[in-house]
Amino acid sequence: MINTFVKGKNMKVIKNPLEAIHQAMRQNDSILPILKELSIYPECIRKAFFEWKKGNRHDLTMAIAGILKKVCKISEEEAIKIVKFIAQFNHDEEMNDRMSAVKSTYKSEEIAGCSIMQGKNENISIDNILCTKNCEFIEAIGKNLKAKVRDLQATHKGYILKSAVTDLLLSEIQEKGTIYFSNNCYYLFMKDEKLIIQVTEDSRRLKNYLTKNGINAAEGLYRYVLQELIAYCFDNAKSIDIHRFAYFDKENFILYLYRTPTSILKIDENDITEVDNGYNEVLFTEMPD
Repeated sequence: MINTFVKGKNMKVIKNPLEAIHQAMRQNDSILPILKELSIYPECIRKAFFEWKKGNRHDLTMAIAGILKKVCKISEEEAIKIVKFIAQFNHDEEMNDRMSAVKSTYKSEEIAGCSIMQGKNENISIDNILCTKNCEFIEAIGKNLKAKVRDLQATHKGYILKSAVTDLLLSEIQEKGTIYFSNNCYYLFMKDEKLIIQVTEDSRRLKNYLTKNGINAAEGLYRYVLQELIAYCFDNAKSIDIHRFAYFDKENFILYLYRTPTSILKIDENDITEVDNGYNEVLFTEMPD
């Protein structure tokens, strides 16, 4: 039996089916990394990726930027990265205009996003409606990191899961923490935790922190995320002195003493007060003994 391969609306015969198959495979291989990057964002953004055509691009950029700022609450830098991914894949020749649209949206107090995707915006319209209801992503806004990781584990597997969880953790660090380098070691400081965490493969504190947030040290996911975190530290660490037991600020004539892993004593000529670890960027490493 001879099979005939056809494509397109006019059902044209494909003269070289193997080449057509290889071309489709190459296209899929190029699309998958983009979809992986977008997998942790609302579905309408992934739909916009396929709707990126002339006449729509500026309005879609504004819609995406509005959703990323208002719904996802991510930084302008990350929003620019996402729009750039989409525009570059679709061979958008007006990249500067797209970046300007993202920046202007982030500066604006009146943000449109969902209304554009739903075709309900009176001032901005796109060719196809990409959303018909308030997206489920809104429900995740108040979730902590562990709940978000569990959501990803329920919907993704393999490399996509590992990459999505890594991106989620690094976004959390960018928003709520800082990476430091001191005494030839990397440290993670989360503002909410008020705790300095050494980033090494055998760090008990790091294992506890990641496990508490759904990245269990007994799983393969943990090992992947850890290596990605170490690589991120290499490129993004801020050099600083991290102290042990005591530190004297001679410029302001203040003595700081280690009290607990999350608190220190601030002693000046007038008073002794307890402050959070990290106060005025004065940091103490944990002293278990």
